Amino acid sequence: DIVGAPRPLDLAAMSWAWQYGRKFAKIEVSDPAGAAGTWKDETFFVHLGSTGCYGNPGADEIGCSVSNRVALRFARFNPATQKIALDVRALLAGNDVTVNRADAPGCMSEGADPECDGVMRTGLALDWKAGGSGTGQPVGNGLGQTVFRVRPR
Repeated sequence: DIVGAPRPLDLAAMSWAWQYGRKFAKIEVSDPAGAAGTWKDETFFVHLGSTGCYGNPGADEIGCSVSNRVALRFARFNPATQKIALDVRALLAGNDVTVNRADAPGCMSEGADPECDGVMRTGLALDWKAGGSGTGQPVGNGLGQTVFRVRPR
């Protein structure tokens, strides 16, 4: 329940409207030409969150069959001198953001969404399979992801 939840959990924009649970990240890329542009949908969404969720949120008893939680492992990282950056090009690799091949525009973390293959399996290195049979667990202990990079501050 987002009402009365502490910040930042009170942000309605970070909750799924269609199931229990939260979005961990919202990355949205829009057609530079706006509504008059040539993209099928004006915005290509990447909403990362758990799916297949069930239970009673009022009793804080919820589980999800597909976690979609990314593991990050870096050979070296010093938070005093470095930061972690998101490479949007690597996240969207393999997708034509101007064309949408499924119902939702972009990737909404669902196994049946063809736009999620490159995002989830390749970019984020999650066990994602077309048809929804993936677990959403990190593959290779987070070493295979190509989306997050260490950069100097």
